[in-house]
Amino acid sequence: MSRQANRKAYSFNKGH
Repeated sequence: MSRQANRKAYSFNKGH
């Protein structure tokens, strides 16, 4: 997983 994708997934998880 790329860092950008990981950051997006983290933000999405946090936003959820």
